Amino acid sequence: MNMVKVKLTLPKDLAEQAEAFGLLTNERFALMIRNALEKRRRKEEAAQRLKEMVAELHADGEQGPSLEEIDEEVRAYRKKRRELKLNSE
Repeated sequence: MNMVKVKLTLPKDLAEQAEAFGLLTNERFALMIRNALEKRRRKEEAAQRLKEMVAELHADGEQGPSLEEIDEEVRAYRKKRRELKLNSE
């Protein structure tokens, strides 16, 4: 497997806390990135499925939210989740 070396610059207190919890090892860092990527992939897939469902509703002549409205809702949801996550840290 090809490897890439990554250099991070973190605030000292954050780095110390991460080190204390064993988060700065190659294995833990790789796991955190894999988890974040998987979470992002699942969200994107869910958003795509929702868009497809709405497109089917429109194709059947049923009125549902527009793709733009869905995009706005997804963006608002993601923004709220980020804000909640930042506030909990």
